[in-house]
Amino acid sequence: MEILFLSTGYEDHRRFPPSRRQDCNDIVECKRWIANNDQLCTLSFPRISQYLAGEMDVPVASNSLCILEENVFTTGFIFLVRNGSPFLNRLNVLTRLSMEGGLLGRYWTNLLWVKYLRDKMRVGDGEEDMYFVFSLPHFRPAFCVLGFGYLLSSIVFLAEVLVKRIAK
Repeated sequence: MEILFLSTGYEDHRRFPPSRRQDCNDIVECKRWIANNDQLCTLSFPRISQYLAGEMDVPVASNSLCILEENVFTTGFIFLVRNGSPFLNRLNVLTRLSMEGGLLGRYWTNLLWVKYLRDKMRVGDGEEDMYFVFSLPHFRPAFCVLGFGYLLSSIVFLAEVLVKRIAK
């Protein structure tokens, strides 16, 4: 991170003396430290922070997680291909289409939705479980109505046949 900060115009990180800095190799463990200790801070991508806060059940609007509204640095990605490569044009088209189509936003939304559903199934909110397995006792009323309908239609059919014979 220090190399990235030196390559940007963001100078606020120099206010922290080296004695107050800690190495943090595991980002999940760092986020746990920060959520439990109000004397620590770190910089990371906003989406990663939001996802990890949800995993640790820390509300994003809580006092333990503050998000800067400014971009400290931005990143990009590159593909190295030889000049004149047949893949170059197709790669440019696919990259442009994925950026314009908002695939990253869609995948991020799907990830949050799956996490939300897992949390709902795990917690249960103190009430009965929302989902259950259907078995034969659950279908018994439907089968009773079906059997009664078959019986009634058979009686009506026999009555029609009898009335037809008597009329002849």
